[in-house]
Amino acid sequence: MVALGMVGLYSCRSRDKVILVKTTLQNHTQISKLHGHTLKHLGQLSDSGTLYGHYLNFADTLLVLFQNEDNMELWFNKLLSDNNALFKQTLGILEQAENHGLENEFYHVGFLNSALQSIQKNRWDSIVPYDSLSMLMVLSADAVMGFYSNMQSGRIDPSYTGSLDVLPRRRHGLLLPLILEDSTFPALKYCIPKFMEYRFLQKEYMRVKNSRNPRDGKALYLGRMLRPGDSLAFLSRRLAERLKLFGYYSVEDSNIHKIKNYNWELMHAVELLQAANGLEVSGNVDYKTRLLLQTTKDEMLISLRANLERWRWLGVINEHSYVWANIGENKVYAFKNDSLKVEMKICSGKSRDTAYYNKLERAKKDQKLTAPDNLETPLMKAEMTHMVVNPSWFVPKNIMIKELLPQLKTDRSILTEKNYILRNYKGEEIDPNSIDWSQVTEKNWKYGMEQLPGEENALGKIVIHFPNKYSIFMHDTPSKFAFEYKDRHVSHGCMRMEEPLKMAEFLSSFNKKNNIDEIYIAAGMEPVLDEKKIKKYQEDMKDSVRAAKLKPKPNRYFKNDKSIPVYLVYFTCSVNSAGKINYFFDSYNRDKKMLSEMKRPSKKVRKTKVNSQQVFSP
Repeated sequence: MVALGMVGLYSCRSRDKVILVKTTLQNHTQISKLHGHTLKHLGQLSDSGTLYGHYLNFADTLLVLFQNEDNMELWFNKLLSDNNALFKQTLGILEQAENHGLENEFYHVGFLNSALQSIQKNRWDSIVPYDSLSMLMVLSADAVMGFYSNMQSGRIDPSYTGSLDVLPRRRHGLLLPLILEDSTFPALKYCIPKFMEYRFLQKEYMRVKNSRNPRDGKALYLGRMLRPGDSLAFLSRRLAERLKLFGYYSVEDSNIHKIKNYNWELMHAVELLQAANGLEVSGNVDYKTRLLLQTTKDEMLISLRANLERWRWLGVINEHSYVWANIGENKVYAFKNDSLKVEMKICSGKSRDTAYYNKLERAKKDQKLTAPDNLETPLMKAEMTHMVVNPSWFVPKNIMIKELLPQLKTDRSILTEKNYILRNYKGEEIDPNSIDWSQVTEKNWKYGMEQLPGEENALGKIVIHFPNKYSIFMHDTPSKFAFEYKDRHVSHGCMRMEEPLKMAEFLSSFNKKNNIDEIYIAAGMEPVLDEKKIKKYQEDMKDSVRAAKLKPKPNRYFKNDKSIPVYLVYFTCSVNSAGKINYFFDSYNRDKKMLSEMKRPSKKVRKTKVNSQQVFSP
């Protein structure tokens, strides 16, 4: 008979063998021997968690799990019972890892496939080496725990992306007996995310992955605008290939060469693409449309894999009313009872570009230099609690020193022009002309600056607060031109809203008594909700005395009756209302970093002895 250990499962050096009958170990001696071999394998773990070339996901957990001889016997009998039914089902699920943008090798799919084939070829009353069986026990248990954990909360920790802060990774208690329970197979099956956003991205990933790679993955450069009827066969064919890759055009690859001009079918596909991506729906392949279509297949796959991982971190959104600020797209969405109420552009924190990293390297080498500030908007979940109308801006120290101080050394009139007040450490106002600005440096800076409410105020008419340790908030801005930029990562970390009063209206709608009219009046604007208040405001504005009383007052505070959850996230692709996927430029350069980390093995093994009932959180 052919022994299981002789068909490539593991290079066996031990001559000890066990006779197996009906997948049950015959006696305590055989159990003890198999247990001993299993512990021997685990004793060979390297500090990096590697076992004979296999990277383990939960080396520490396995050390604890299989210290118990009963656990090992139970897993052995369960895995190989009922004609290996559980083994087959488990392997079938593990093989789906690559369909979710994960690496099959981290779930030992190759090894387990070889093991299953060997088992199917040989009867279990054959003579099987202990070494092969113990490796099967270790790697199958590690694969189950690794797949379960990665699907539930992601392959890597979000902090690996190098972001300032991240949404807290969903933690699941990994109870060691999980893989020994009767529910192991259902638990493994149902751990795969089922919510809509994830399923759409996963389906798109498979579609793009299996699609033909147009022009060897090179970017699309049409070189000129295409209009319906243009008889440019070559360019029209290239356009058809790219529209098909994006999922907006259906045609067999074999028929693409038959396209002779920019026909009406292509135009309709272009219009759908433009509408889904917020472009002018003209049907003409203009500059912005060509720019969008330059995304290659490889870039799409990288984006999809990274964003599937982000959804595994985040999980399903359980709230029915919340605010969703996607820093990757630079847009904010507000939902009430699952209905979209607000959608608008935002500007967010500047990305750490090449100049940033060059300055950082110079600062590391020269202690006299100051390291650059990381201005990327941090990611988090918080609660919107209140808003301030006609706010003062208390200028952060880094902005005072790095941006305003150089200007003050040459022209202190900026303080008057921009409505700034200079204060000492006691909060007392100081005359800026009393200071010799040529002698002021970063080291001896001892002032505070407040920008009073007004047209020049950097926070505009309104600030919406969601308390957090970074003092990040959403606010209005007098600099509206930035909303026309393609890349709107231009702020110092806070989010500027294109239409801030729309967000105020959204938040006010949750109050027992909607106070949006009071907010508008406080901002020096006509109310919008109550007809009586609108009429009274119009009449008051005709009378100079009454109009003077309506003059905006500084720092008017409005508390929300109900705190609304706000998510600050970073997604570089998402599902649009048409069920298609929109792709955004990865301004923070995180997607490739994430993929690089996802391909790395798990953390180092601790090799510590703990109670076998302990809960582990990866």
